[in-house]
Amino acid sequence: MNGLTPVDADLDGTPGYLDPTNDSTSIPYENEVEVFNVLTPNGDGISDILTINNIEFFSNNTLEIVNRWGVLVYKVNGYNNSDTFFNGYANQGKVISKSKKLPAGTYFYKLQFKHEENEAYITRTGYLYLTHFMINSTKQYSVNLIVLGFSFLLLGQVSYGQQEAQFTQFIHSTQSYNPAYVGLDGEKSLVALYRAQWIGIEGAPKTQVINYGSPTRWKGLAIGFGLLNDKIGPTSETLFNLDLSYTVDLSTDAQMAFGIKASAHLLDINFSLLNQDFSFGPDPVLNNSIDNRLSPNIGAGVLYYTPDFYLGLSVPSFLETLYFDHSSFSKAKEKMHFYLSSGFLIDINYDLVLRPSFLMKAVAGAPLQTDLSLAMLLKEKVTFGLSYRVKAAVSGFIGYQFSDHFFTGISYDRAATDLGQEIFNSGSLELVLKYRFRNNRSNVRFNF
Repeated sequence: MNGLTPVDADLDGTPGYLDPTNDSTSIPYENEVEVFNVLTPNGDGISDILTINNIEFFSNNTLEIVNRWGVLVYKVNGYNNSDTFFNGYANQGKVISKSKKLPAGTYFYKLQFKHEENEAYITRTGYLYLTHFMINSTKQYSVNLIVLGFSFLLLGQVSYGQQEAQFTQFIHSTQSYNPAYVGLDGEKSLVALYRAQWIGIEGAPKTQVINYGSPTRWKGLAIGFGLLNDKIGPTSETLFNLDLSYTVDLSTDAQMAFGIKASAHLLDINFSLLNQDFSFGPDPVLNNSIDNRLSPNIGAGVLYYTPDFYLGLSVPSFLETLYFDHSSFSKAKEKMHFYLSSGFLIDINYDLVLRPSFLMKAVAGAPLQTDLSLAMLLKEKVTFGLSYRVKAAVSGFIGYQFSDHFFTGISYDRAATDLGQEIFNSGSLELVLKYRFRNNRSNVRFNF
C-alpha cells in the first residue's frame, strides 16, 4: 500500500480500510490528504476557503503560507476546514488594514501533518491561487450593466491585485515603482533586469524588466518607457509603462522631481492549472480562463534628492479596474501599492563609498515589507554588498562598471527563515545590465 502503514482507528485489530464496522471513523492514508489550491472567498459557498481534503483526520498539523515576497502571511495549527481555515485574511506580521483581504494572486504553502501514533511528519508544499472576483446576481444585471459598462469604458477590462514584482537590486529598478526617477542619470540610459525567484519551485516567479529613460529638450522634463513580464503560478502578466518626470531646483544641490506613470496591463490566468474542489459544483468564477485581457492604469511618484541623498514616495497604480466576462460581470478591486525609498552616501576614503538604503512596500491586507541594503563602491568600479528582506531573505550582490557606458551586476538570495529554507532552498538569482548612452556623468552619486 505505497509503503504506508494502515491505521486501525477503533483498535479492533482490523485496519480501517478493511473494517466494515468502522466506515465513519476510519482514518484515510496520508496520500489521501489533498490540497485544493484555489480559493475565491466571495460568499457563494464554493471555494470560499482553502479546502484541504481529509485534513480533519490529522489534527496534529500546521499550515504556513507566504506571499511572493517570501513573507509569512498566515500560520495556524490544527487546520480542519470548519472552524480553523484560511479565507484570504493574513494573521501574521504587521498587517496594513487587517479588515482587508490579502491581495489576489499566487501564494506558497507548507503543510505538515501526522497521525497521532506516528513520529514523522508528512510535508506538502506548493502554490495556491487567491482571487476576489465576484459574480453579480442576475437581479442586478441591468443596473450593473449601465454602471459597470461606463466604468469598463473608462478603466478597462481586467482587475488584478497580485503583489507586485520585487528586485533585490532595487536601486536599479527604481523607474518600475517610481516614475520620478526617470532622467536621474542626466543622459539616455537603458536598464534590463532578470529575476528567477526560488529556482526549481513549481509556480515560482520569473520576472524580466526593461526600462529606458531620457531627458528631453525642455529643461527639467524627462520621459521613459518600461516593459515588464512577470510569470507566477497560473498567471502571466505583461506591463507597458510610459513615465514622465519633471524636476525643479530647490537649491544649488537639491532637487524635487514629480513623476506620472501611465500603464497598460496584459493579463493571462490559466484556471485549468489549478486543483479545484468540485464538492459543491464548479466555481463560476473559474469557468473561463482570462486570456490577453487589457487593463489601463495610472500612478505617480515624488522624489527629493541631492548628490548624496534621496527620498522617494510613490504609488505605481491608482485605479480600481473592473473585470468583464462575455457571459456575466465580475468585479474586483485593484489594490494600491505604496513604496517608500531612501538612501545616502558615506565617504570612507577616496576609494571607498558606502550606500545604505531601504525600500518599504505596503498594501492593504498584507504585512508591511522592508528591504534593507548596504552597498560599497570601490574605486568607482566595483560594487558589492548585502541586502536583508525583513523576515524573508538575505542577499549578496556584486557589480562592475566596465566603462562610463556599461554596468552589470548579479545577486543571489537565500531565505532567512526556517520555513523559507525548507521550501525555497535553491534561492533566487538576479541579473542587471545597464547602459548609459553618453560619457557625461550625472551629479547624482547614489545611483550606483
